Amino acid sequence: MKKLIVSAFVVLCCTVQAQNLNHFGLKGEVKCVKDEYYQYSESQLKKAKDPKDCFSLQSEMEFTKDGFYIDNENRLLDDGITRKKEETATGYLEIVFKEEDGVKRKWSENYYDKQNVINKSISYNEEGDVFIVTNYFYNENGKKTKMIRELKFKDKEQTTISYFDEYGTFNAAEMYENDKLISREEFVLEYKFDEKGNWIYNSVETDFGTSFVTREIAYY
Repeated sequence: MKKLIVSAFVVLCCTVQAQNLNHFGLKGEVKCVKDEYYQYSESQLKKAKDPKDCFSLQSEMEFTKDGFYIDNENRLLDDGITRKKEETATGYLEIVFKEEDGVKRKWSENYYDKQNVINKSISYNEEGDVFIVTNYFYNENGKKTKMIRELKFKDKEQTTISYFDEYGTFNAAEMYENDKLISREEFVLEYKFDEKGNWIYNSVETDFGTSFVTREIAYY
């Protein structure tokens, strides 16, 4: 179950960081995209009978008519999250704070270029120490191709390299501990497309479970 949740977390994280239609691999004048993500193992399916009764997540994205992602600044407001932006020589820095029990601490730093595309993210633990460092990589068309996430523990470092296909979907990963490769996964996804050439369904089967995404797309 741990691997299932990690995969879902990667899917969502990779989705919310892109900033325009090119980064998502979307075609046409897309107004809104709604995704429903489902993941299950054979043992879970025997109990639940319906895959949709197992692990699931939902997400929604909106775009301007010019094709830019509309960020919801209040998406984490109820969780005590506040944000501060500062201009830098290469773009801007977003500092995220989280308040719990009357104590406000720095939660993360996100570095963007002048096109509002994220390049690096740093997360901090409760003690204020660096916990996770994530770097993002794109091709010449602005599509995300790779994400490297470094997780630091007391006595070891864990690095996960995530790869993405031509549609911006997570399709492979390598995991290292103290620079030693401990696992490698590669997934073959099956897609269904609408008349615009955008995918509206994808599915993948792995050794630890099956997942699929249903997508609704509204156009201008």
